[in-house]
Amino acid sequence: MSRSPQGGGMRGVAGGCCLALLGIVGDGFGSAASAEDWSFKPAIGAYESFTSNARLAPPGDEDWDFITDLEPSLVVHGAGSRFTLDLDASVKLLLYARDRSLSTALPSLMEANTTELIPDLLFLDTRAWVGQQPKNTGQAVSGSQFTGQQGATTATGIISPYIRNHFGDFADSQLRYTFSGFLGTSGVGSSMTNSLTETLVSGPQFQRVKWSVTGAASFSQYSNSGNTGSRRTHDLLAEVDGEYVIEDWVSALAGVGYESIRDETLDNQPNGPIGMVGVRLTGARTSLVLAFNHRFDSNYPSMDFSYQISSQSQIRASYAEGIDTTASLFATDVSFLATDAFGNFVDARTAQLFSLGNTGLGVQNSAFRQRSLTVGYVGVFDRDSVNASGYLEMRDGSRSESSETAFGGIVGWRHEISPLDEVGATLRFQHTSGGSSQGGTQNTVNLGISYSRKLSDTLTGVALYDFTDRFSTKSSDRFLENVVTIGLQKSF
Repeated sequence: MSRSPQGGGMRGVAGGCCLALLGIVGDGFGSAASAEDWSFKPAIGAYESFTSNARLAPPGDEDWDFITDLEPSLVVHGAGSRFTLDLDASVKLLLYARDRSLSTALPSLMEANTTELIPDLLFLDTRAWVGQQPKNTGQAVSGSQFTGQQGATTATGIISPYIRNHFGDFADSQLRYTFSGFLGTSGVGSSMTNSLTETLVSGPQFQRVKWSVTGAASFSQYSNSGNTGSRRTHDLLAEVDGEYVIEDWVSALAGVGYESIRDETLDNQPNGPIGMVGVRLTGARTSLVLAFNHRFDSNYPSMDFSYQISSQSQIRASYAEGIDTTASLFATDVSFLATDAFGNFVDARTAQLFSLGNTGLGVQNSAFRQRSLTVGYVGVFDRDSVNASGYLEMRDGSRSESSETAFGGIVGWRHEISPLDEVGATLRFQHTSGGSSQGGTQNTVNLGISYSRKLSDTLTGVALYDFTDRFSTKSSDRFLENVVTIGLQKSF
């Protein structure tokens, strides 16, 4: 649940060093308030929807239905001198009028907490996400959030205590233990990962030559799922990275290390030296990191770019490669859950509204090599806000999975008609191919239009329309859907 309007991980990231972040889970502890402050905001939504295609069946086989949706929710915020806590939880109770077998309950949760257990020494981070994801690449998913056709429910949770030490102006260190767990319904599978990371980062006395040293070990256990059996994996890493400041606006980057990855689902299991050379360019509004990497037994470029067009407008782009599973990708993304000044959950790396796994690629238990390109823009103009993003993701399959590709984009627009009225529109395009779609190719277009009116301080009325058209090389995968929804949202 978004509480206020807003304009908008993998291993092997650009630069490949730890000079920017001392740890991977959370970095916003400094925002804790000086005195305890708690708020509990329960709410309930009641919606009625009409869908022209309840089962997302191919043309000619559609069945219409009415859906009643009751959605209780709770938003919690707590802040004190030594902790911050944000939680947003809800559950959709969906009742179909004609086809009762489609009735279901869909839970949703986001949580982020940082606690200072011992002042300036021992900290604890927790992060959690629960929601729905396509089980298979190319799975039919409704364009409306008010239907039950959303995929499998998955959950990702992280618990991470860590110790920070300051060695004067020489260096700062962090020793972090992280437990992450992934659980999915409908035969998706589950996994558990234990990792230990020690990071030493140069302090203020190093102004021109900056450096970091990282040692990490992670061990994972995956359950039996799909074409893969239960298995254990590990990733061992030792790395030294440096940055030489040539001028205030340009720095040279370099790094060397050693990595060993063991996962029986990989055709080739990387084990050997790694390296990186690159450049960092920094301006008043611009940040650009370009690097050439040797890792995962291959050579590849990486990039991270941002440009602040104005105080409320920004464009970002990045390209990275890595070896991952769906569980490890989700854990990396969830580790960056944070909240903005309005209490909305955002991605700490981009400061944009948090979104997990929206590319249409399915949940994959085996390991894969992933190439990922993302571009995003956000702009706020008086009463209007625009949010646009595009992506390209390619996964090279392992022994049990074929390669798969996804690309697409989304453009969202919101306009405040008056202090009481708001209208919005969203246009999405998504392409998926390969993987469990058995060679099929799907192209999906979705248009959503929304209108909301504040009826009182605690009551809001909404009306929505969603249109989805999916073209596929397999006739059985094609579908057309129209969903009309009206409802009330009551807060307490």
